[in-house]
Amino acid sequence: MKRVLNKICILVLLIASIMIGVFNHAHILSIGDGLSRIKLNEAPLPEGFEITPEMATFIHGSILRNAGHWGADDVSIAFVDDEGYYILGRGDVPDTLPYNSYTARILGVCIHGKDGRIRDSGSGVWERKGYVHISKAELMKIISKDMELTRVHDLLGMPFPGGGVYDGAQSEDGESLEAYHYWCKDGEVVIFGDRSKVVEIIEPTILRI
Repeated sequence: MKRVLNKICILVLLIASIMIGVFNHAHILSIGDGLSRIKLNEAPLPEGFEITPEMATFIHGSILRNAGHWGADDVSIAFVDDEGYYILGRGDVPDTLPYNSYTARILGVCIHGKDGRIRDSGSGVWERKGYVHISKAELMKIISKDMELTRVHDLLGMPFPGGGVYDGAQSEDGESLEAYHYWCKDGEVVIFGDRSKVVEIIEPTILRI
């Protein structure tokens, strides 16, 4: 009888341990993972970083989330390690998961602390997605009229979503042009192209950061 009771107790403890693990796995996996929680609007520049917390917020909120609401802050929680920022926006986390470092690592946007690249959650590759960590003047030296658009994307990465007063532009002969928006250290640059080449490059006169 005593042996049976012991087995029942062990089974109960095993089931309880499994249930605790299921409901608290995110918290458990957050322990000692190297991420520190920060308030982006108050945090100092982490050591070795060039992307400020304010710029990380801007990249996440405006360039990645909705290119039409410059500077908006939709960050719910943010963490940082020695490589980058991990940011969760409002509504990014299912009700079944907590807002902690484990969740930020698997569901959040990871922004590189030195150059603003974004880590692809599937491949782990760092990619440029609209922000280029150079000045507008430097970009103008790299990109020129008649350059192949594929070359532009190789050099700068993919642009952020457009939408704005400059889209729908036309060339002198009436041909519709595509607008490719990039954000540099000191503001926005818009590259107009036809189906294959750069036609014009402009710097919007209204600073939208």
